[in-house]
Amino acid sequence: MTSNIKVKVLCVEDNEDECDLIKEILSAYEVVCVPTVAEGCALLDTTKFALVVMDEHLPDGSGLELCSRHSKTNAATPVIIVSGDIYITAAEAANAGAKAFLAKSKPTFVEELRRLADVHVMAAHG
Repeated sequence: MTSNIKVKVLCVEDNEDECDLIKEILSAYEVVCVPTVAEGCALLDTTKFALVVMDEHLPDGSGLELCSRHSKTNAATPVIIVSGDIYITAAEAANAGAKAFLAKSKPTFVEELRRLADVHVMAAHG
């Protein structure tokens, strides 16, 4: 018997168009979008997600800070940091506990986000 229940992914992204794009890219998953660090924290405290995709620059804080806080309390749930900021490095994202960093401006952003999501969801739940 095949289950129709989709794995949940949390997307913390304040740009509605980019949230819609991430939902489309990760259409194999149930993507829940919130625009702030506060809402992301609240959902992470109450809901189990297979993956978190978060932007770095949010209206009420930093995605790196949220990632660092989250990885201390729930390291089993992988985080992918996405950003249009060219000054953030993969090392900074890794130091915050992220499994990956992906620049939104990268020509292969769509394919890489889909691949990274699949890899990290499988690793966490495989």
